[in-house]
Amino acid sequence: MPHAPMVLSPGDDQTAHLPELHEVHEACLSLADQIRQRRPHAIVLVTPHGLTVEQGITGVYMNSWARGSAEWSGGFSRVQVQAELDVLASRALLKALKDAGCRARGVEFFGGGHAAAQLGWAEVVPLWFLDDILGISRFIVVSQGVGEGFAFGETHCMTRAEAQSMLSSVTEMTKVGQVLSDWAESGENKEKRIFVLVSAALSHSHGGHGGRLNRNRHELDDGSWEPEQLLSPRYLSE
Repeated sequence: MPHAPMVLSPGDDQTAHLPELHEVHEACLSLADQIRQRRPHAIVLVTPHGLTVEQGITGVYMNSWARGSAEWSGGFSRVQVQAELDVLASRALLKALKDAGCRARGVEFFGGGHAAAQLGWAEVVPLWFLDDILGISRFIVVSQGVGEGFAFGETHCMTRAEAQSMLSSVTEMTKVGQVLSDWAESGENKEKRIFVLVSAALSHSHGGHGGRLNRNRHELDDGSWEPEQLLSPRYLSE
């Protein structure tokens, strides 16, 4: 599911030049409706822009609930969601990841208790399409780490996107995906309907393992950007 906030408001003043955004928006609505009809017990949300830990460590949120807004570039602050997190399932998934040798850690915001985990646009935008079932289905939030070679606050190091596109990071996340699939289909979950929702980019892509980020966009005079190619709706509908 794309996480760029602009997908929430196709056709407004800032996106009127992107008529294909309507198709992506409609595909998101259709995908959300398919999920809604199946009434999942739990939804695992995998995000590349959540709370980030260095050295490729995958974070699993351990708070009992989460909230946040889609605020981005001065807009979308009114788009807000809150969701109940499945703490027991989060612990079980974390154990499965550790047992399989994945570099995973539990992440708890503000000391846990009744405090909420904080969500940003990369989590809120996909969840907005499922807003009406946020009080029914419980969620597990899995935050993608960054690979070796990335260090916070060091401008001479590679960018986050470059680190995430390295073969070591891709290999680690592939393993996480395999463990997640095995866990969802395990005996403890055989009576549950578990969906995996991946928060993804709307218009940029990686140039290859270890290569520089190719954003498929060009800069406008006012410093904003215009994507040259958006995510194809068929990736959401097929």
